[in-house]
Amino acid sequence: MFVKLLYKSFTTMATLKEIVFKHHAKEDGSFNIKIRVGHHSKSAYISTPYHVIKKQLNKDFEIKDNTVKKTILQLIEDYNNIIISDGYKFSNMTVKEIAVYLEKTKLEKDRETSIDFISFGYSHILKLKEEYGLNIRATLNSLVDFFDSPKVDITLINSNTLRKYESYLRTPREIIRNNRFKQPIKIKIKPLVNGVIEHMTNIRMLFNEARFLYNDEDNGKILIPHYPFNKYKLPKAKERKKRVVRTEDVIKIRDY
Repeated sequence: MFVKLLYKSFTTMATLKEIVFKHHAKEDGSFNIKIRVGHHSKSAYISTPYHVIKKQLNKDFEIKDNTVKKTILQLIEDYNNIIISDGYKFSNMTVKEIAVYLEKTKLEKDRETSIDFISFGYSHILKLKEEYGLNIRATLNSLVDFFDSPKVDITLINSNTLRKYESYLRTPREIIRNNRFKQPIKIKIKPLVNGVIEHMTNIRMLFNEARFLYNDEDNGKILIPHYPFNKYKLPKAKERKKRVVRTEDVIKIRDY
């Protein structure tokens, strides 16, 4: 009973909700998703790294894209966990101070915990244009198939694993996907040739972005000390065989 009362006390002190402002459109037509922090009838806002476009919103400017919604709800849950554990500190704070505290504490917790490469990748997709996002999503889905897990610690993205993953991409295989009726079906995948380079380039880009976000060289906090692409080199594209055109064929085309 005491725990329930304590939880209620903390959560009533600060409430959280995602919000998108119509008048905050960027030049490219996207909108930043913010977290509204409510406290004693006052509000403050935490900017997130995520953006949406109009087709991902309903007429009331609420998020309708399920992938984005899932990511934002997870972010709100992380902030709520901080409220539950540290809510007793908020008694004398203004709503702006609470918002700053939540943002700073979450960043510190993220830096102390392991980094899920797949989760980071899906989050990064939300910052990209749709056509680029689809390409990277295919790479992440392929990694999930390779590891047979929806979570992959970034320490597993090493040079040895990348070589094994490259071999995996170059062999025929079967994957499981849901059809439009959400029923699992098997799909046969042909070996990739030049497509391997695209997957590896995407992984390298995401790895670089993760290092940029989580490593703080100025203060000596390095959460991702390894760099697999020092040892693993991206394969070169294979040149397509040039078709030899006979002289008589050229004459026939010329005189046609």
